[in-house]
Amino acid sequence: MADAAERIGRAEPGGRAEVGLSRRRLQRRVRVGEWRALGDPASPERWVVQWSVELKQLIGAEAARFGVTIEHITSLLAPDAPDGLRAVIGRVLASGTDAQFETKAVAPDGTRRWWWHDLSALRGRDGRIKGISGLCQDVTARKIDDERLQFLARHDALTGLANRVQLGERLEALVAETMRGGGSVAALRIDLDNFKMVNDLYGHAAGDAVLRAVAGRLQRAGRRTDILARVGGDEFVVVMPGATAAQATKLAVRLLETVMEPLVPPGLPEIALSASIGIGLYPRDAPDAAGLLARADRALNWVKREGRNNFALYAASMERDDQRRQRLEHDLRLALHRGELSLVYQPVVCAHRHVVSGFEALLRWTHAEHGAVPPAHFIPIAESIGLMGAIGSWVLRTACREAAGWPNKLKIAVNVSVVQFQQGRLPEVIAAVLQETGLEPERLEIEITESLLIRETDRTLAALRRIKALGVRIAMDDFGTGYSSLATLRTFPFDKLKVDRSFVQDLAEPPNGEPAGPLAIINAILGLGRGLRLPVVVEGVETEAQAEILRRCGCEQMQGYLLSRPLPIENFAATIAGTDDLAMRGDLGVRHSDGGREVSRHENASN
Repeated sequence: MADAAERIGRAEPGGRAEVGLSRRRLQRRVRVGEWRALGDPASPERWVVQWSVELKQLIGAEAARFGVTIEHITSLLAPDAPDGLRAVIGRVLASGTDAQFETKAVAPDGTRRWWWHDLSALRGRDGRIKGISGLCQDVTARKIDDERLQFLARHDALTGLANRVQLGERLEALVAETMRGGGSVAALRIDLDNFKMVNDLYGHAAGDAVLRAVAGRLQRAGRRTDILARVGGDEFVVVMPGATAAQATKLAVRLLETVMEPLVPPGLPEIALSASIGIGLYPRDAPDAAGLLARADRALNWVKREGRNNFALYAASMERDDQRRQRLEHDLRLALHRGELSLVYQPVVCAHRHVVSGFEALLRWTHAEHGAVPPAHFIPIAESIGLMGAIGSWVLRTACREAAGWPNKLKIAVNVSVVQFQQGRLPEVIAAVLQETGLEPERLEIEITESLLIRETDRTLAALRRIKALGVRIAMDDFGTGYSSLATLRTFPFDKLKVDRSFVQDLAEPPNGEPAGPLAIINAILGLGRGLRLPVVVEGVETEAQAEILRRCGCEQMQGYLLSRPLPIENFAATIAGTDDLAMRGDLGVRHSDGGREVSRHENASN
């Protein structure tokens, strides 16, 4: 260190005085000072200690503490290990070689300090050792940085909880201990439901504050022996040593309750959250630590698919369900390219003349291994893995191309999913399909569900108006089951209402002649349609008795298994050819002869 300073000094004008000044500046810059002890090597207790000004300033102690004995050095620079410092001094004196080491001390203000020491023997002109020199550097900042890095290597920076690395280490050790001594270990994987909404609404700083608050709540809800870790953005894991299934279930209930308590972060409105929890048990569910976390993750995924805001213990059936879903995901990605998707068509029929006024196109998937996969199974998967846009465009294009070739200019209805609206290009896609297929815009009917209307209302309304401006008709499907209101019908430019089949299933003549229950609701919707001059289609008509009641109520259009089940378009040759009414009625004559009941909308729809 001195040599370096002297080299700097010689590069400056002014000679030896400049060298000394430069050396002191350099020492202050790198927080270095020096002490020297001179005397008989055989009697170090009699040595006289000298302190440099720089070292006194670095230590910052009262002047009286800078005494002249070795004991003063150890008390200021190595109070936790004075014998260690003495031992190093002894080795330097005995061997004449340099030595380096670190010590820890406490500054006068109570803060921790670390010192790096470089000790070397001082020799006289005769070469004999006459003392020792200690070059000391304050390395506190570096040590604090090192400690911080070591902490972050095993802890989550935001919450201070254990991170994935520490969780893995501690869980491995816990499982090994349990394997030797017996017992069980529970792992709970916790995922905050739709947490992205918090970041989107209030910003990431607010999201971080909420995560810290949730971490504190989770800690307080658990036992002192439990391990709590944050393993992802909004994902946590609790490990319960020695816990049974009943104890893990009890904690899961408590965690759900504590997460659901409203939060009020500083400067923000009240925020409500919920969570989903999956539970795995060792050794019941898995033979090792990694398997235990994987089983808890399986259970978590099951809870999320079943609606969230709940917990579940792992079961082997979840494994089979997940594997089947993964196979379906993989095969669904290839279904379009393999030509496995197809459309069937269900007619919308005039209630009084019994002729077809149009068709609804419905998506089907027939797989070589899985067979006919119900839409209720594969449509949610398509939406979750980002395929619904491509599949929806294929359905729209295929249905429009088919309808464009019909001599009889019937209407064609296509269901559109929420995902297609969220992607933001639906009006452009429809316009391109109409131009490509040559279908007249007024023959295309886009069906949306009421759930779409509460998501991004302004954006949805703008898209609906752009679609309507193309000349395309817009129908509200499943009317009466979601968020129906007169304000909705006033705000959105609908051309038709489709009454959900759930109102038809229990339809019957009232015993006292006064309409009640489903019949009263259907009467009200039909009256609303007449008042707003909107055509109304009643779905799910399965029996002639239901059809007769609906006719007496003034229903003009029906759809359901009584009239025809969804079938390939070839089964409606006379209808699409536009031949006489008798021939078209023949198309409907045997379409429900299998006696099967109408299935749910998800079984029949493309969304």
